[in-house]
Amino acid sequence: MFTLTRLYIFLGLMALLGLGVWYVRHQGVVAERAAAAERAAAQYRADAEAAYAMAKELEKSLEAMRVFNQDLKEKMDAELDKDPVYRNCMLPTGGVQLLNRALAGPTPR
Repeated sequence: MFTLTRLYIFLGLMALLGLGVWYVRHQGVVAERAAAAERAAAQYRADAEAAYAMAKELEKSLEAMRVFNQDLKEKMDAELDKDPVYRNCMLPTGGVQLLNRALAGPTPR
């Protein structure tokens, strides 16, 4: 026969069992979320490293362009000092646009 005491003991054990199951599931969820956060952080670090490498390559390219442009400017300044006839050579706006289009080549379609 079931007595009230046995019923209370049974309900208490069931409550403990339910609490235990909840705790185990909760720990699994917490571990899963921590693993997902770690994966996201690793992906973020990888993306940041890739962006940093690209920025370094861009810096190198820009520095090479600066050096080239500085050399070109120095050569042009020396040429203008040597032969000042080029100083007064000017094109109207339309001529500059035509020259730029010719230098750029055909436009892709």
